[in-house]
Amino acid sequence: MSDENGPDKPDPSADDGVIGKIAPTDGAPPPQTPDESSQRGRRGRPLATTLLLAGLGALLGALLAILWSLGIIGGGDPADTAPVVVDERPPVLDVSAGDPTERILFAPVPERPDVTPDIITAESPTVYCFYEHSRLPADVSLTAHWFHEGSELGELELRDLKTGAAAMADDGPDPTHAAGRFAIPAPEGGFASGVYEVELSAPDHGELTWRGSFFALPRAAKILEGGGETDEPLVITALATALEVNDDGSPIDPVNEFAAEAPRIYACFRYTGMAAGGSLTVRWYGGDVELESARSELPVATADGWGQAWLDRPGDEFPVGDCRVTVHLGEDDQALASVGFSIVDVAEGGAPADG
Repeated sequence: MSDENGPDKPDPSADDGVIGKIAPTDGAPPPQTPDESSQRGRRGRPLATTLLLAGLGALLGALLAILWSLGIIGGGDPADTAPVVVDERPPVLDVSAGDPTERILFAPVPERPDVTPDIITAESPTVYCFYEHSRLPADVSLTAHWFHEGSELGELELRDLKTGAAAMADDGPDPTHAAGRFAIPAPEGGFASGVYEVELSAPDHGELTWRGSFFALPRAAKILEGGGETDEPLVITALATALEVNDDGSPIDPVNEFAAEAPRIYACFRYTGMAAGGSLTVRWYGGDVELESARSELPVATADGWGQAWLDRPGDEFPVGDCRVTVHLGEDDQALASVGFSIVDVAEGGAPADG
């Protein structure tokens, strides 16, 4: 009789593929199956947290954007950090205010003066123009125009141009800004009496221009040397007309009758008691009508001396008739001295002075 549990009959309690089992310990609690609702709660908690954090992040981002736009954080107005556009063109400078670093000086000698002389002798063969502009480069290209009594004479050539320390009469290093000197030769017949102006331009630096001026007067060195205040009253004496004058301004062979073909008529006078810095004015009349274009203002730097002015022939000849010349203090209409002369036509048998 065979055994039921023999080797020929498999054990019904055995599991295929199971090597062995651990027998439960006596008294141990039975294994528990997790509650389904508890598992659902643990699975849902990370999703809610994520959604909450995302909402807070969105709100925080919006708040930061508002604070940034108001300039409370992030460095203020965004315009303050806008890129700066650099204009590489040369600057256009305004010299209308007369900046002292923008100047033009004149002298009858090639040495630069501290200031332009009050009067430059019209007989000077050359007048030197010294310029300086601290806001222009040393190698700047300049052009020049000049004027006489407000009328343009045209473009002025920069003759014998010198730049740098040599033009500044300075032994130091060459300046880094524009500085130079050029010569203005006397026009044919010499510098006419009156105010000359020179305008310099820097075409490569916009419409930049600046001007300087000088006053030319014939025989100024002889007539106006000296100076000083005086307590004596102003007196004009020895007013006379002539065809020629001496170097000191006194007349040569005074006459009061001239040929209509005479090229020029001089009026010469002696003055005393003149305050330095004042001026005397000479006026010419044909009959009782003033020839306003011939009026001459003579700046005076001495207490006494000779003064002179002249009347040039207006065309082929002077108009025939009686004339008069007067001397005034500045713009005062009251004449200090007056003398008459006449213009005659030689063809009609007159006997005037030689022209």
